[in-house]
Amino acid sequence: MENNYDENASGAEQNKSNSDPENGSNATDNSKTEGQSQSQKNFDWKTIDEDPTKIKMDRDLSELTSGLIGFIKSTLSLRHGKYDFHKVVSEAKENVVFRGYNVWILICSIVIASIGLDVNSPAIVIGAMLISPLMGPIRGIGFGVGMNDFPLLIKSFKNFGVMVGISLLTSVVYFWISPLDSLNNGQLLGRTEPNFLDALIAFFGGLAGIIAASNGKNDTVINGVAIATALMPPLCTAGFGLANGEWGFFFGASYLFLLNSLFIALSTYVLLRYLRFPQREYVSKKIENRVKLYTIIILVLIVSPSAYLFYRMAKKSAFETNAIAFTEEVVKTTEDNIRVEAFPIFDMDNPILELNIHNAYIDSTTLVYWDRQKYNHGLDDVSLVVKQGEDINALTDRKIKEVLGMSHNQNELVNMLKDKERLIENMRQEFESYKEVQEGSNDPVNFDYILRGFREEYAEINRISINRSFSYDRNKLDTTYFIAVDFKPEIPVETQNMLKTKISRRFCFELKEQANVKLDSVSIVNF
Repeated sequence: MENNYDENASGAEQNKSNSDPENGSNATDNSKTEGQSQSQKNFDWKTIDEDPTKIKMDRDLSELTSGLIGFIKSTLSLRHGKYDFHKVVSEAKENVVFRGYNVWILICSIVIASIGLDVNSPAIVIGAMLISPLMGPIRGIGFGVGMNDFPLLIKSFKNFGVMVGISLLTSVVYFWISPLDSLNNGQLLGRTEPNFLDALIAFFGGLAGIIAASNGKNDTVINGVAIATALMPPLCTAGFGLANGEWGFFFGASYLFLLNSLFIALSTYVLLRYLRFPQREYVSKKIENRVKLYTIIILVLIVSPSAYLFYRMAKKSAFETNAIAFTEEVVKTTEDNIRVEAFPIFDMDNPILELNIHNAYIDSTTLVYWDRQKYNHGLDDVSLVVKQGEDINALTDRKIKEVLGMSHNQNELVNMLKDKERLIENMRQEFESYKEVQEGSNDPVNFDYILRGFREEYAEINRISINRSFSYDRNKLDTTYFIAVDFKPEIPVETQNMLKTKISRRFCFELKEQANVKLDSVSIVNF
């Protein structure tokens, strides 16, 4: 209509100019001038007609609010884009299939990731994640459910099983033949206990991936999604567990892999429904209803475990956070010299907070106070298990408290103090004699060699010291050891605990080799 309107208008002008011969030339000149000025307006992009320093703002508050809301919606909305549904779905279907080159790329990436986990190298693991094709079948499950495409859903599940089987077989073979001892490896241990953040990373990583794929931007985002969702390391860790009979590693890593896969598929389904991707239709209404029923069942099977796992991870994270806060704010403020080791043990039905107490005696009154304070720290259903390691001073303090609290018999208190003084004197004499014997003989333990070995083997340590002390128990003088370690600030607590275990084992081994002293473990504390 616009073109016809312009043509008619031009014709009218032409007829007018032809009917007025006297003004014909002027009309022609004017039309040329107007055409030139109109052309300049259309193509002179360097010229700005309006004053850019003046900001136009609607004074009507309702209009301003609606405009602001409209701006926010248009900025955040994903529906305003034009999506090539056929291209996006075709690429998703192509990435689902595991055959030929895809299988060999998967095998190579699994071997690389297994080596990275074995030598505790994050850089190698990240490199393996960049080349792994694990996302295809998982995303295909989300496409199959989101588009009511049952054939694609079945194909995705089949290739998902092929992918998991090949990955586990490859990692099992590698760890069977690997000569390295990776049982206390931080990279492996970190894949056995999923937490609340893993669920969030998997969901939003999968969401970022499907947003990029739907807009044809796979190349710019897929690498980051592969690293963030971390599908490959749990599979390799599960293979390590199978190869070495470490079922805790296998089940923990498999749980993490399943968690990540479920939330990636769920995020894909959510975005496809939000973008209103077209759903598959079937000629037979009966077949279509059956497919919809099966799809709904599979959707429930995907969403239900995801919701439960998310709830469980959230509850575990809250429990551990509250347990740490309770230990710091309540337990450690009980006495000045108290030393506490807290071990939160999560269980859906009966969570436990185990407290190992040193350098102090906790009486029943304090235990009742702690039990009451649980409710102020969100630990209502948590069982407190307190283990007390008493030394001679703590034992004496306990006796004094019992005497003063239960009976006011001063003679009993005086006699007990005298017994303590005699005991201390006997211990001093035995210590002096033991010291003379030790000084008269060479120390069989080469502490300098052990300390230098620790410094060279563990780069995570700033400073380490070995302390030897003497304890008197049941008329016998014993030698005890404990090690103080100063870790670098960036080393996480989980890695510190793992390193403490390794240091304890190494020190006990050196004691046995050098001095024939057999210890199961030594106490290791932080500076």
